[in-house]
Parts: sequence; structure tokens; C-alpha cells
Amino acid sequence: MRSVQAFVGALWICAIGILSAQSVLRKHYAAPGACGFTFDYPADWVASATGSTGDCRVRVRPLDFDDLKQDGGEDSYTLEVGREQGDFLEAASKNLFDFVRGRWIVRETPGLNADATVVNTDRWHGLRGDVTSRCFIPSLGAMAVCEKPALVLRDDDDNIWSMMGGPQTQEPFDAILETFRFVAR
Repeated sequence: MRSVQAFVGALWICAIGILSAQSVLRKHYAAPGACGFTFDYPADWVASATGSTGDCRVRVRPLDFDDLKQDGGEDSYTLEVGREQGDFLEAASKNLFDFVRGRWIVRETPGLNADATVVNTDRWHGLRGDVTSRCFIPSLGAMAVCEKPALVLRDDDDNIWSMMGGPQTQEPFDAILETFRFVAR
């Protein structure tokens, strides 16, 4: 019995250590007051505002983006996140979501439609999907099909935000989705 208790205790210590390590491996971004949102992202990535301050858009890339970037190819390592203006349907359309024949889809290239998922959680409701598009892969020297995660979500106060990633952005995409919050402006 004592060995079982010791084993369970060791598991708890490991779990706490893992959770602590995960929180240490993230950075926090707080948008300027007029934009009113915050999120966490992986520590080996960098966040920077894009456009003018009123745009409320943030670009997130790996610290070593210049080494990873493939000339002439798809930007696989950049994602953009930010507050949306207007109503939800405008934001959905702007972010490549459409309602076709009774279902939500996401598309960038005609003929390459993908189903979108309706998101409904305690905090958010909206759409999430993977944009399927053609992209050039320099290492292959050919065109291929790439999938990029995308979402448009709103809260109960009709604050709307969106995020569009590249094919290699799943980890920061998930971290931002998990931690994104609107704050008082």
C-alpha cells in the first residue's frame, strides 16, 4: 500500500512540474488599450503588432523565422491574430468562411473547400477550420496542398476576434486559442 501511495505522490509531483514548465515556456502579449485583448504564446516565438495601432492585429512568428523562411515558398511559420470590426458574418467572410448548401466551409482556393466546425464553449462561439490551398514547396520544387488553421470567434458581448495560421503554426495557434481574453478598454 505504501508503494502505491509513493507512486501516486511521484506522479503528482511530475504533473505539477510539467504544468510549471509549460507556463514558464510561454510569453504574454497585451495589446494596446484601444484593442483590449491579451494572449500567451510559446516562448520561442515573437509577437509584433502589424499595421497601424487601430488595426488591432498581431503577427506571431518563431524567433528564428529568417532561418526557417523558404524563399519563394509558402510562409508556413506566421500566424495573425486580432480583434475584428463589424459584425460576425462580415468577419467570417473576410476570414474565408462561407455558408454553402446548409453547412459552414472554409476556402481560399476555389474547388478546395473544407468543412468548418461550429465552436460553442462557455467563453466562445463561432467557426474553426483548416484552409486548404495550393502552395509552393521549394524543397520539393513543386506545388502541394497546404492546410492552415483559421477561426473566427465571438463572446457573449459580441466582441469578435480571428486567427489565421500557417501550416507550421499549430502549437502557437492552440496556445493563443487557450489563453486569448478580451480586457476592459
